[in-house]
Amino acid sequence: MRLTLVSLSLWLINTCLTAQQGTIDNQVIKVDLDTTENRSAFACAHIDNIDTALIENLSCWIYAKSNNQEYLSIQNGINYNDFHYGLSATNPQLFNTISMVSRPQIVDHKYQFNQPNYSAPMGINNWPGSNNQTPVASFVDVDQNSVYEPSKGDYPFIRGDQCLVSVSHDELIRSTAFPALKTSLVQYAFIFPKSGDPVLDHTVGFRWVLKNQSDRTYDTAKIGVQFHGLLNKLNSNYIGTDVKNNAMFAYNSNTTKKQYTSVMVLNQALTNTMYYKNAGQTSNKNDIPLLQEHYVNYMHSRWKDGDSLKLGSTGLDGDSSISFAFPNTTLNGFSAWSEDNVGNQGGDRNGILVCQFKNWAPNEYRVIEGAILFQKDVDSLPELYQRHEMIRNVYNNSDFSNLSKIPQTHGIKIYPNPANTNGQIHIKSEQEIALIKIFNTKGALLSKQLINAKSAHLNQTNINRQTIFIQVQFEDGTTDSRVLILQ
Repeated sequence: MRLTLVSLSLWLINTCLTAQQGTIDNQVIKVDLDTTENRSAFACAHIDNIDTALIENLSCWIYAKSNNQEYLSIQNGINYNDFHYGLSATNPQLFNTISMVSRPQIVDHKYQFNQPNYSAPMGINNWPGSNNQTPVASFVDVDQNSVYEPSKGDYPFIRGDQCLVSVSHDELIRSTAFPALKTSLVQYAFIFPKSGDPVLDHTVGFRWVLKNQSDRTYDTAKIGVQFHGLLNKLNSNYIGTDVKNNAMFAYNSNTTKKQYTSVMVLNQALTNTMYYKNAGQTSNKNDIPLLQEHYVNYMHSRWKDGDSLKLGSTGLDGDSSISFAFPNTTLNGFSAWSEDNVGNQGGDRNGILVCQFKNWAPNEYRVIEGAILFQKDVDSLPELYQRHEMIRNVYNNSDFSNLSKIPQTHGIKIYPNPANTNGQIHIKSEQEIALIKIFNTKGALLSKQLINAKSAHLNQTNINRQTIFIQVQFEDGTTDSRVLILQ
């Protein structure tokens, strides 16, 4: 399997940035910035030799109100882009490049940083850990002085085994006439190469950290996660919403060879979802947004002309307004509605998942965490929803922060993997292990065992063949998790 991430969804400011590329086995995160159109795409994935990008332009849209004043910031829109590289308008040159790092690099840096011939990788040196003593991107502060100093042993704290990070702000060059929110945006994208799990192997995680850098409190702030779903044929795709699992997905209208690409928000509830066509018929009220009010309307599940999304057909006409596009489930008395069921004509689709925050005060952070999932062996929407639930359970058990097969700060080793159901699982660590828990992919606890040693040997005769998650809790209260296959 080969999984490729193509950059972060940020505007390029009259500059050409040189891409880095790092590999773990045969899986690659690749930064490939598109300077031709002055924009870059996020999380374009190529899996199992399918020569098709799965997600293009995973972008952040923000609409907020403070004392009845409206604010709008759009990332990577067709005619609007308010986000640019750099920490702030007063310091635009700081952190104005994409950084990439892998977990093997971090492990090596941890033990080699003070050796005379050691040189830290570019991704570790350029990691945007802090501005003076103000944190920016997450890192392990070895000497606890609140300053990111890799030469003194500090290193990035990442989710996944390969991670990209980018820093941008919405103040320097404005496209919309609305006032700037004055927001900084730190975006992470990460993967788990060869995790051993058939769902996680096809998943890209993302994390957005937004900071209110203004002097005002926003009474409400809508955060839109906008994506352009790309599958085999753009003119034959459908879109839908899995409301229970906070997900939107694009899929083929072809009934014989369905493929699905999903975008999930894992730490926030969705208030609404919306879709629009990418057909280039700009006069149509359900096509690409051209004016700033179009973005505002789409974030409120309204069409470009202000009409609300309606239950039935394409969502343009009907008697009942609805907040979620094609939910395919019964919601508050509304019947199930999907593009399959109503026989819509397939086409090129964009989706928007919307969350809402209240009372966002100055210098406060708001976080969006999610995942992008590709599946090609799914026969129905209910089966796809089960995959969504599996990803949600993985996130709930580990928040993706320590789910890895590569040794981390605890020096933990779990083997063999795969393991036999009638054999032993061996666990060794550099630190004292207090407790071991085993979960299945649905989040159910299968077993737990007190250890109080640096090694353990577990018999799994009571667990059937399946993928499991082993969570190791250490004496200091920290945890580490691994995926393991029982066969």
